[in-house]
Amino acid sequence: MHSAITFLTVISVALAASVPAPVQQRIVGGRPTTVDKYPFAANIQINEFGIVWNSACGGSLISATAVLSAAHCFSFPARSYGVRLGSASASSGGTVYNVASYVHHPDWNFCVPDSDGTELTAIGWGILYSGGPGPEILQEVQMNKVNTTICAERYRTLFAETTLQKREVTDRMLCAGGDGGKATCSGDSGGPILINGDIVVGIVSWGHPNCFESST
Repeated sequence: MHSAITFLTVISVALAASVPAPVQQRIVGGRPTTVDKYPFAANIQINEFGIVWNSACGGSLISATAVLSAAHCFSFPARSYGVRLGSASASSGGTVYNVASYVHHPDWNFCVPDSDGTELTAIGWGILYSGGPGPEILQEVQMNKVNTTICAERYRTLFAETTLQKREVTDRMLCAGGDGGKATCSGDSGGPILINGDIVVGIVSWGHPNCFESST
């Protein structure tokens, strides 16, 4: 089932935070999509105990031997990970490649859209509803860029009013959200935030602890 060898390049700090209005990681309010539309979509799988491979995160194929994802998706040796490419299914089709190594990039560049409200697309295999499993088929959802200052203030307010682990929204992050509960959630981490369909401007990292809150 697992064949060949690939290198996995991992970004050190995620570029994007999916942010509902008040402030987790899955495609919510999206729809199934195809690998023909997103041929670079990568399903990153983990085998913690040497028995079963499970979908863990998303990623983007950026060269013949490199997949871009989020650093926090990787805490085990490289041999614990595989990457399924060429399939919209999380468990079949395409080819699963063993990971030879991964690199936490020390000096990544970023390219964030200037205009608030810019339409963005997130894709991934994250959960669709609270407590549920991830979908079998790749999902996509349209969101919009949220002003970073507003985003940071919403998080500061949330963290001040709750006992949630505090995180900071920085200028090297991109905030995005959608109307009617459109968001990313658990299992979408590492997947791309896209503009114009195939330009990666961010990587899903973290967001509101309740993905199913409506977002703005």
